[in-house]
Amino acid sequence: MSELQEIILEQAAYQVFMDVQTLLISTYASLPANNKHQASSFVEAEMDKVVSTVSAYGTPVIMCTKKFAATLPLVTQYDQKGITDIHNNGHIQDYKGTRVVILEQSFVDETNTEVVVDEEFAYILPMSADSLVKVVYEGQMIITENKLRGTGAMEFQFEQTVGMTTVYANNLGIYQNTAL
Repeated sequence: MSELQEIILEQAAYQVFMDVQTLLISTYASLPANNKHQASSFVEAEMDKVVSTVSAYGTPVIMCTKKFAATLPLVTQYDQKGITDIHNNGHIQDYKGTRVVILEQSFVDETNTEVVVDEEFAYILPMSADSLVKVVYEGQMIITENKLRGTGAMEFQFEQTVGMTTVYANNLGIYQNTAL
């Protein structure tokens, strides 16, 4: 039973992660113009604008997938740290002094056709600020156990009430590269 509980808790955490990602992407439309950019390629000046805007709220960090990070350019062609980062990791780890944090990627199912984290988006967040997304759990997880007639198989249903919202979107930046 404990192995089953671990699987269920892992799936519940996964669903919360997916809901947070959906919430952040839906927040894009309501962001101020300086906090967002959408293009079919990486536009350095626009990323700089978004990073600069978010830096007014604290030290910014760029959170994205490895595929998005691979589109971030070197500061100059002589940027030895960036060249070493690309050689060792496949992407730079600092974009003009802003740390790049890689969101681990996986697939939704065993067909390997749909990824978990949308690779088009990079989230620029101030590290010194309070959490942008608030997740609230109400009550305990309810577990219902049913024995199926005829087969003798057991069916388990799990229910947990979860709510979430973005608290203050002016300190969030989102860059979308639609080519990814």
